[in-house]
Amino acid sequence: MAVGSNMIDLIKKYRFNIIILLVLTGLLFFFIPNEESRYLRPDIEEIKRKSHNVLLWTEIIFLVILLLIGLRQLKKIIDIFYLVAGLGLMGLTLFFLLDSIFLSTTLFLNKLSNKQTVDKTYKVVYVDGDRNLLLWDNDLKSSVQADQLIKTTEKVNIKVSDTVIVSFKKGLLGFNYDPNIK
Repeated sequence: MAVGSNMIDLIKKYRFNIIILLVLTGLLFFFIPNEESRYLRPDIEEIKRKSHNVLLWTEIIFLVILLLIGLRQLKKIIDIFYLVAGLGLMGLTLFFLLDSIFLSTTLFLNKLSNKQTVDKTYKVVYVDGDRNLLLWDNDLKSSVQADQLIKTTEKVNIKVSDTVIVSFKKGLLGFNYDPNIK
């Protein structure tokens, strides 16, 4: 009986930490991979880069404010060193914890749009029967892995050197998502 009540007390004590851990796990293993499958690789990389920049600048501003508040109260050099080191560690920890939250929020916000469509032309560089598809983007001058364009139920009748038109929805943040071959 004592073991069961100790477990309940432990869960009550750490319920906020448990909720945060469950939310982050859900984001990392379910939401983000599902949402990333709705974008082509260059768009995902651009979203991640911009999401990291926003998070980094938000943290820098927050940490500078905390540093200025802390410096007003400290007199000794060693205390200032501890403050800077502590804020640096806190910033690094927050960056890794909030990274997935910022990314998932960016992916979610991008899908809130008027559903304007955009068509883009690609050249097929590689295709096989296992749903592997590699396209050439003339705008980026690079290849784009687009395996998600071939659905499991579709019969692939795309050949190397074919030109395909991919239709996207234009997102609220300007990123294309939900690619479909026309």
